[in-house]
Amino acid sequence: MSKPVIRQYFSGMIVLIILFLTSRLNFLLFHTMAEFISVIIVFAVFMFTWNTRKFIDNDYLLFIGISFVFVGFVDLLHAITYSGMNILPLPEKNISNYPTQLWIAARYLQSLSLLIAPVFLKKKLNLTYIVIIYHLILIGIGLSIFYWHIFPDCYLSDSGLTLFKKISEYIISFILLAAIANLWRHKDKFEIQLRNLLIMSIVATIISELAFTIYISVYDFSNVIGHLFKIIAFALIYKAIIIAGIKQPMEELFHNLNQSRQNLIEHQKKLEFEVQKAVSEVEERNKMLILQSRHAQLGEMIAAITHQWKQPLNQISVLSTALMDAWHYEALDEEFLEKSISNISRVVNDMNTILDDFRDFYAPQTEDSNFELADVFAPLQAMVGKRLQKYDIDLKFDLAPGLIIKGKRNEIVQVLLILINNAVDAIDEKKIKPGIIKIIGSMTNDNIVIIVRDNAGGIKPEVMKSLFTPYVTTKGIKGTGLGLFLARTIIEEHFGGSLSASNYSQGAQFTCLINNNFSSAKLDS
Repeated sequence: MSKPVIRQYFSGMIVLIILFLTSRLNFLLFHTMAEFISVIIVFAVFMFTWNTRKFIDNDYLLFIGISFVFVGFVDLLHAITYSGMNILPLPEKNISNYPTQLWIAARYLQSLSLLIAPVFLKKKLNLTYIVIIYHLILIGIGLSIFYWHIFPDCYLSDSGLTLFKKISEYIISFILLAAIANLWRHKDKFEIQLRNLLIMSIVATIISELAFTIYISVYDFSNVIGHLFKIIAFALIYKAIIIAGIKQPMEELFHNLNQSRQNLIEHQKKLEFEVQKAVSEVEERNKMLILQSRHAQLGEMIAAITHQWKQPLNQISVLSTALMDAWHYEALDEEFLEKSISNISRVVNDMNTILDDFRDFYAPQTEDSNFELADVFAPLQAMVGKRLQKYDIDLKFDLAPGLIIKGKRNEIVQVLLILINNAVDAIDEKKIKPGIIKIIGSMTNDNIVIIVRDNAGGIKPEVMKSLFTPYVTTKGIKGTGLGLFLARTIIEEHFGGSLSASNYSQGAQFTCLINNNFSSAKLDS
């Protein structure tokens, strides 16, 4: 037995001893204290069960809590009408009959409530009907005793307890025995401690009733024993309903909730760790993708420079050969030499210009600036002009005037270069002659919209699904699968916008939506 339980029983014994000693000194005080303790207990049981009715899944306990409060009201009337209290203006003749009648009425109400309570283990309790019925019973008891005077006499001043009262105590005891049997038939519905407490409470009530069958005076010793066992019975009901029926399940519920909360916190921490880990992996992966994309762009740049330099190098070769031939045939004069050197210098300057264009494009920019969309025309022509000529493709611009973009110009050039090169590949693959790539720029709701269109017939639906997925390409060994992924990453993360693809009547179009109020982030170098 745990220390708290020992303390409870010890405290209860102290209270009973004090009450017993009080009965030896002043029975009226003892009776008042005993009845009020019983009333306070049943009122406490009612308040607790009523205010927790939404959480109690045992209608048996709820019914007991509600019915016993009406028993408590009758017991309260019994206490204030007791001989010597002089609270209510009752006739002096046979004055002890009123509290005895109220006592019997209360015990009938209590025993019958305990007998029918197991019904609500299977049947849903209708609170409204139960409360109305018990109110009517309470009113009926009051009227039959105090107004109509039809309730049978239970105590006569000249002869003591009446036969009705004694028989009623036995009847009430048999009803309580039947209540125990009914409770035992449904024992599987109760936790063992709860069931035992309820049975002990009913047994204590039976002992109390039997004690009240033998007393002669309302101040008799057996009357004391009866009231003490009544307190014990009500205390056991309190312990059964509040401690075993409600408190312990609530404690278990809150323990389980607290355990679930701890598990959720641990799971949350684990998820946060996994999410952080996943974010770090994605960031690292994106860095690698960007690095790989830049390596791919470096290869494209070298290929583009080689293509752009091919013609100037041929010119230098031709001019050098002409100089050698003139020297060999002794036809080299000062004018021819100056003219040839001037032509070679011009070609070298053109080659330097090409290098400057590529250097300006690939040079990292660390700060945002405001630039006009039309400013991208020149570097784009320098980067892809020769390739467009090779495949007979016309690059057209349809830009609304005054389209100012905040960010890094080279990043917009890079995005458009990726889209243009993809369009060139599509036009070349389908042998479209002449090929047309059109760049359209406009302003919509404070956002700049850039559309890149081609006339290559459009993108297949199965390709559209994975268009921006890294490492997915339809170009075979010629493609890296990183271009569109990088283009979308730049638009989303550095311009706060979006990049989407769709088909129109003649081909594919890519739509860049740029948020001009967005401050672009700095690309990792």
